[in-house]
Amino acid sequence: MKVRKTLAISGVVVALSLLTCGACIWLFQDQIALARIKPSVPFDVLPPPAKPDYSDRRAWAAWPDDAEKGGADIFLIHSTTFSTSANWNAPVTGSAATLAQKTVLPEQAAPFASVGAVYAPHYRQATLFAELSPSANARAALEFAHKDIDAAFDRFLAARANKQRPFIVAGYRQGAIHALGLLQQRIATQPALHDTLAAAYIIDAPVPDFLFDEAMGDIQLCAGPQDPKCIVSYVSLEKGLPREKHRVKESALFWNADGVLQVVKAPGIACVDVENMSAPRAGSRCADGLLLYARPTRASQQTNRWFGRQWRQKNHYPLKNAVAADAARRTAAATQQLDDASRILEPIGEAVDLVDSPVNKVRE
Repeated sequence: MKVRKTLAISGVVVALSLLTCGACIWLFQDQIALARIKPSVPFDVLPPPAKPDYSDRRAWAAWPDDAEKGGADIFLIHSTTFSTSANWNAPVTGSAATLAQKTVLPEQAAPFASVGAVYAPHYRQATLFAELSPSANARAALEFAHKDIDAAFDRFLAARANKQRPFIVAGYRQGAIHALGLLQQRIATQPALHDTLAAAYIIDAPVPDFLFDEAMGDIQLCAGPQDPKCIVSYVSLEKGLPREKHRVKESALFWNADGVLQVVKAPGIACVDVENMSAPRAGSRCADGLLLYARPTRASQQTNRWFGRQWRQKNHYPLKNAVAADAARRTAAATQQLDDASRILEPIGEAVDLVDSPVNKVRE
């Protein structure tokens, strides 16, 4: 009898221990997932991968066969495809680059491919942990990756045969952080670039709304469906993901005047409802700074909610058709503005005095 009682008590203890352990794993699953992908040594200890040469087409995940395709040139920065703890930054060759080129980029470039010629560089992207952590090492890895984006953008600008043709800058997640850097450091400070910007798309990286008070210069969030030279920014999130909603709103990154990444805690987040910009309809909506959409019915398109898989690459972008239509409208508007501006004569700088001249009559 005592043995049975002891066994029963032991069984209850084991069951409670398992339940407690399972509850702890469930509660701290994101922290566990982050710990698994965190590089074990500081950023400045690991040797950097080889620098890409952007004069070589092999350094580009996408380079157009027809540079005059469509109405705009698109500089596209893909999202993170490197998620190991082996290094803080990925090489531009290897499995991460292949995943970007073969799997991720076709989906992310789809909204822009019908609008114009797409240029997308390989770059020494920061590992996924850097995108999710506010640490100094993480920011150093992102700043290192941005040097490649800056160099690739120079090559993109040089390759544009028609400098008066509109261009688009677009980035997803880590790529959106780098696109924001180009807007703050390059485009907002150079009128010639701002004048030919059709639009910028900062997708799935939170942008602090206070940047538009001053740091972005004349570049503002898009307010109307056909406004050119503006920014469409949003973080799309499947409804019913409270942990991820909390993580996104917890902090955001932005670039200061010296080109250094800064962290801001719990900022207001800029959100442009790209799907309902031209005509309100059921579907996504901006709520508390996030663009929420209904959970897809297909299991393959749903966000995996367990152990960090929600941070992996999406295989479904529910707003891509809305982005494609939006980019087409803004490109058309920018083209019209540039055409109108080219027809306006420069004003005369100084008044010119006309002197009297003799009039010679024509003989009849």
